[in-house]
Amino acid sequence: MPVSSSAPTILPISFIVASPDQFPYPLPSFRYQEWSALDETSQEIAAEKLRYTPISWNVGGGGANPIEKKEWDELYYVEQLGAVQLGFNKNTWDCFMDHYRSLTWDQLRAARPAVYQSYWTLGWTRAQWDGDAAYPTSDDKWWAELTDRERTAANALCYFEANWDGVDMNPNPSFFPYPLPEALVRARYLPFGRLSPQDQRAARTVMGYTAASWNLLHTSPIERNTVFYDLSREQREWASDRGLYSHTWNCHMHHFNSFSWGGFHGRFRVAVETLGWSAGSWESEPDHAIPASEGKDWSELSPRERAAATMLCYFAEAWDGVPVTEWFDADGGANTAVSPGGALPAGIDMSLFAEARRGPRGGAVFH
Repeated sequence: MPVSSSAPTILPISFIVASPDQFPYPLPSFRYQEWSALDETSQEIAAEKLRYTPISWNVGGGGANPIEKKEWDELYYVEQLGAVQLGFNKNTWDCFMDHYRSLTWDQLRAARPAVYQSYWTLGWTRAQWDGDAAYPTSDDKWWAELTDRERTAANALCYFEANWDGVDMNPNPSFFPYPLPEALVRARYLPFGRLSPQDQRAARTVMGYTAASWNLLHTSPIERNTVFYDLSREQREWASDRGLYSHTWNCHMHHFNSFSWGGFHGRFRVAVETLGWSAGSWESEPDHAIPASEGKDWSELSPRERAAATMLCYFAEAWDGVPVTEWFDADGGANTAVSPGGALPAGIDMSLFAEARRGPRGGAVFH
């Protein structure tokens, strides 16, 4: 979904673009309304019993709230109660929220043969389902790129365009492609020594940071190597508490580092190509050199290269590998590099993205 780099997104009331008769169960249309369109009671139920925030609710599928990665039988009683009060039942939850992803391959074959056949049509095998082989090509496609047969299979799994593509209705006042969460700025762009003992412990034990990797962005394995949906449930909860979900984690924390080349589309493909990457160099194939931009400081990048880096959620200090301790104002208690609603810095030519509209999906089913 295209996002303005200069003004907040105007939120739609609903992002339902599917006919209810396409699915095996009734469409829970309330789930596909923007948070502010819900009545106060529904907001309270969603927040208190299902741990939704306005941010996680406004992402159109893909499990921005870790609870969407649970099947019905994994929900606690109070969570089931909240889901029922909103209008879910076991069938609609397992289909529209979990899409049966919590089942094993053998469980799909034995208990859900129609679901198994739909995933098979989308190219899934046991090895891929178990994480022992690369995901099928359908997982890198936008809804519009699926064949008619693949769309029918996806409908049977309760996918439609908005939740397959992971439509994001959150406002974005930043110049990055996805919002820069205020909670992330307050927490992640803080020197390790300024964190509370509790937050230091969580950073170490849950996310695997050290003081050194915390203070130098993008050096921790979890930031370099892990897309949002490969995080454990506990790690997703840590991220969610800091305003992060699939789009914002993959951009601001991961910078799409481990995405496949096929996962880049539109303005994001323009970005990586502008920085000199090709399919061969991105996938580290022999005889394909790393582009020259990788050896440049921010000041040495051209305005278009800086724009490309910005599209991948870099800013000068992050690109140059400057420790957080050097761009944190101890007296003011805030970082001096970036803010959620700051103006686009000088020397960045975003015009190269004027015609490009789409971003990397990262996969509908598991990413």
